[in-house]
Amino acid sequence: MITLTTQQKAACLETAKALIAFPSVCQPAEGAMPFGKDIQACLEYALDYCQSLGFTTYLDPAGYYGYADYGQGEELIGIIGHLDVVPEGDHSLWQTDPFTGTVIADKLYGRGSGDDKGPTAASLHGLKAVIDSGVPFKKRVRYIFSTDEESMFRCLKAYRQQEEIPTATLVPDGHFPFTYGEKGLVNIKLHGPGAADFNLKGGDAFNIVPSKAHYQGPQLTEILAQLTANNQDVTQTGSDALTVTGTAVHASVNHLGNNAVSQLAVALNHYTQHPLLQFIAQEIGLDPHGKALLGELEDDISGKVAFNLGKLEINEDSSQLWLDIRYPLVADYAEMCQKIETVSHAYGLRFEEYDQWDGALVPLDTPFLQTVLTTYQDLTKDFTAPGVTTGATLARTLPNAIAFGTKSSQSTNSTAHQANEYVELSDLYNGMTIYANVLEKLVTSEASLLA
Repeated sequence: MITLTTQQKAACLETAKALIAFPSVCQPAEGAMPFGKDIQACLEYALDYCQSLGFTTYLDPAGYYGYADYGQGEELIGIIGHLDVVPEGDHSLWQTDPFTGTVIADKLYGRGSGDDKGPTAASLHGLKAVIDSGVPFKKRVRYIFSTDEESMFRCLKAYRQQEEIPTATLVPDGHFPFTYGEKGLVNIKLHGPGAADFNLKGGDAFNIVPSKAHYQGPQLTEILAQLTANNQDVTQTGSDALTVTGTAVHASVNHLGNNAVSQLAVALNHYTQHPLLQFIAQEIGLDPHGKALLGELEDDISGKVAFNLGKLEINEDSSQLWLDIRYPLVADYAEMCQKIETVSHAYGLRFEEYDQWDGALVPLDTPFLQTVLTTYQDLTKDFTAPGVTTGATLARTLPNAIAFGTKSSQSTNSTAHQANEYVELSDLYNGMTIYANVLEKLVTSEASLLA
């Protein structure tokens, strides 16, 4: 059993802080920096740091990914941590600088502290603890640094085309013990006409429930009254302008948030005739599962569909709505999209499929998953069953991949994608210990991971 030292924990925390310091939000490409200079700088820092720890490193010449290798053997164990983060959102809501890792009351605050820079640091230093223990490696380990997890997974698409596929992979981006399946995911854009007499804007990304929605136009008194009657937080910001405030959460748990865009669109539809607002009000409403549009989509393994309105913009020239839909394994993806396209077309809207990933399910009876599970249970005495998630992690990009921590199995409070994002230091260090002991079992075994 590997027990962490105070120095190893301190190194993990400093690495997490160093990664948080990079405002690694996806930006337009600049040369061989496909996601902008800040993500590239964070990637290069991570690789340089791994090299200083004794890893052999590689940077994709096109800038999509990098990795750090250690060990020897025929089979390759992958670990994937992502370095990109979502935008900070409303800066005024942050109690600390979002890009300064700050410890307050045994919590590490900062954008990416929980998703996914803290878990990346914990898993990397868990692996380093295995190396420092001196055990003989019977398998190779590759730490893959992802740079586009929060957008379109283009980093792993490039990796899969060009690099060796790991035999099995751990992705530190979820709950313990692990998730062995993920719902399907599709991002859709609906395009419509502009509006001559008003404009509306809310949301920043597909995978975040919007916390703000802004309106400027006529009939402000009536719209304010409608929103107030709906017990919605709304503020008049000008003679003809207002802002609706909701609660941002990750799109995978959109039912736990309050979608400011949905609230404003449904209220505004009473006072204007715009096809995109009509579509939202009549076909979706405030239901986080999209039941009116999609019907009952649910199965016993992966649960209900999660239907998120991530962004809405209506200006003088055009309008667009971004949808993030996480559908259960039982759903017929093509049939579902055809229904959305047909219904939206009836409102005069143009359908665009922006990105899509099939659902994934890894068999629980492989030696890989059995080793992970039994080692975790022996170490923690936690016998919570592995599950299937609504989240979209990088585990869906590779075969035999699971989302593995860092959050406790009992954790119900996630601040990912929210203001004042944090990770409990206890979760960070417990995760590091779990990664170290599971990786020790995996790398020292001469048996195949999949046989």
